[in-house]
Amino acid sequence: MSRTDAPPRTEATRPARAWARLRPAWARGYGLWDLRADALAGLTVAVLLVPQALAYASLAGLPPVVGLWASTLPLLAYALVGTSGQLAIGPVAIVALLTASAVGPRADGDPVTAVALAGALALLVGALQLLLGLLRLGWITRVLTHPVVLGFTSGAAIVIALTQVPGLLGVEAPRSGDALAAVTALGARLGEAHPASLAVGAGAVALLLVGGRLLPRATPLLVLVVATGASAVLGLASLGVSVVGPVPAGLPSPTLPAVEAADVLALAPAAVAIALIGFAEGLSVARALAQRTGDEVRADRELVATGLANLAAGTVRGLPVAGGFSRSAVNHQAGARTPLSGVVTALLMVVVALALTPLLAPLPEPVLAAVIVTAVLRLVDLRGLAHLLRATPGEGIVGIVTLVATLGLGVEPGLATGVVAALALRGWRRARGPAPPPTDRPEDRR
Repeated sequence: MSRTDAPPRTEATRPARAWARLRPAWARGYGLWDLRADALAGLTVAVLLVPQALAYASLAGLPPVVGLWASTLPLLAYALVGTSGQLAIGPVAIVALLTASAVGPRADGDPVTAVALAGALALLVGALQLLLGLLRLGWITRVLTHPVVLGFTSGAAIVIALTQVPGLLGVEAPRSGDALAAVTALGARLGEAHPASLAVGAGAVALLLVGGRLLPRATPLLVLVVATGASAVLGLASLGVSVVGPVPAGLPSPTLPAVEAADVLALAPAAVAIALIGFAEGLSVARALAQRTGDEVRADRELVATGLANLAAGTVRGLPVAGGFSRSAVNHQAGARTPLSGVVTALLMVVVALALTPLLAPLPEPVLAAVIVTAVLRLVDLRGLAHLLRATPGEGIVGIVTLVATLGLGVEPGLATGVVAALALRGWRRARGPAPPPTDRPEDRR
């Protein structure tokens, strides 16, 4: 058919043509079997996301419901642009810790201020990621080399676990961004452990560890439900166990957080760190899963998608979000084919936020601490660092330097130290020149 023989454009065809231009790339050829697979995967991820969202918001020093808010609109925003069919966007442990270190000192214990600052931080992170993506600067995350990410993730996971031990013991201790200060604060309060809180926290850890081997996807939610019900029946709050307390039902109206210019400037360094490490974490997971599925993951497009997700998080009073290791793996194992699985997860989280939040009031806080500890300890990869040290000593040293700096100096200085060490190693290798070609002479193999 020639161009002159083509049917005229009518009013009926214009909406279809507009949708063809606006629809996500994964929507082309989408069928019922895809919908079935994505719906099942989205449901499975939601089961894991509910306890993690509550726990990671608590880790960030925010009311637990903020984690639910950050698990709704941001997932929809990522689905519009994202190129990974398995990456699960939402609150993650490392980003929550970075948020706590940035927001906590300026909030000074005021939850309303903390929520506003976290929203502003999410907007800063989203704007930076969106700008980098539009400028096609996805390559900038190469400064976060594998040894840096490995050492930083392991160190930050240890710091996170240490900061949650007071919650397991039922004692008050100041939050700290480095391991030494966390251990010092814990040692000063160790004798004040609350027996009932310790029993609840230790029991939750045991159930999560044992149940995680039998029902890895459902165990966190089951523990949360059982602990909440037991707390309500036994009256754990009257025994001195800290509980979440009243949780507001519903979703906040999209709005910009009310913060001052000085707060924005103070949050900028943390925003840079979260934008890079959060994106690098998500991109590494997406690429690892893409090798199994054959999907094409584009770094610049992922930057834009993650940036939009964080901008959405900032407008709904959420905390910064990123792609998570455990939930993405579960999403893949459950059969997710496109980002629509994230849309299903988001819709289910909306239902939880609208209808189920009043049931969370008796939830013991030691259980949230247990969820965090058991989740982040899986990120500690000392064996990987040891293997790296044997295989490529230079990169192994960079990983260990990053780990030690993160433990001793704090999360942001530790990350910066690791980047500097990686750049120094690269400069040293270039100064030495290319390595000599391999040889088969026996004397050179000794």
